[in-house]
Amino acid sequence: MFDRIHVLSIVLSVLACIFLPVYITSLRKKLVEKIIFYLSLLVMMNIFVWMGLEWAAGTFDLKSHLPLHLCRVANILLPVMVISGNKTIYNVLYYWSLSGIFQALITPDLLQTFPHYHFFRFFITHNMLIFVILLYSKHKKIRPTKAGIWIALFYMNIFLLVVFVVNTFLGSNYFWIMEKPSTASLLDYLGPWPWYILWAEFVALLHFGAAYMPVLIEKRFINRRNRKKFNNFSEFYPYYIYQHQVFMNRFLHNVGSTIVLLLLFTAFIANKYLLILMCPIVGYSFAWLGHYFIEKNKPATFSFPLYSFIGDWVMLIDSLRGKDFNKIICKFRVNEKI
Repeated sequence: MFDRIHVLSIVLSVLACIFLPVYITSLRKKLVEKIIFYLSLLVMMNIFVWMGLEWAAGTFDLKSHLPLHLCRVANILLPVMVISGNKTIYNVLYYWSLSGIFQALITPDLLQTFPHYHFFRFFITHNMLIFVILLYSKHKKIRPTKAGIWIALFYMNIFLLVVFVVNTFLGSNYFWIMEKPSTASLLDYLGPWPWYILWAEFVALLHFGAAYMPVLIEKRFINRRNRKKFNNFSEFYPYYIYQHQVFMNRFLHNVGSTIVLLLLFTAFIANKYLLILMCPIVGYSFAWLGHYFIEKNKPATFSFPLYSFIGDWVMLIDSLRGKDFNKIICKFRVNEKI
């Protein structure tokens, strides 16, 4: 299901997540806390009401209706996080909701459309979960941590092992680890079973990294007065190359950029538009590997996202032309007195 209603619901949800927390947190503190608490209860009860309705209708099935998908567990844990203020649960739910669950919104396992009950159930389960976590973050003035990425990945794998045992016992397919869902999803591009599970681990890690990006962007704006300023791209480019002095770092950047071009070409030629979602993940993963493990510096993307994006492509072109980057680096050192 990916019709106009679905797209509209995603657009409205994104706008709500951006603007409503700003308004709500301007209200009285106790009122905001009540709103967060009751919304978290609504998200949790949505799961149990659905299970109760399936039971009452005589359609409840242990293979389908237990709370053993990632989003359902997150729904149940949400009020626990709100009541306890536990930072570990907060980090886990933040990364789970803004990565895998966001992916579920784009490629939902949903056959019904508006105004069917399951349409509302699905979007309360996913959209409202993300909204409450963002509202909670804004109100409490807390942010997820880098270490939280690994914590979320660890608990996701613990969950995966538990669900695998349950699936083996019941013959079910919770968490889609026994076979891929019948509806279109990112898993369709990750190979056959069981290899898509292994690749999904790497995709999840990249998603968690992408979910941390808003925190880095926020830090960037907080510290923007202290950052170096450039009047135009021509002034910025020598600095950009200086941040990529090591050949292998530039090579990884160029590999990532080339794969992005191939993905875009394939997406439009084969009408596989979901491949476009992989472009920023693939491009930045190669670049950040180069920075963190080879160059061992901070990517310029975090301080100059637009110029750095342009710089990636200019550096690829210059590499193909055989440009001498050492001259640019030496000239920059002289000008900056490094």
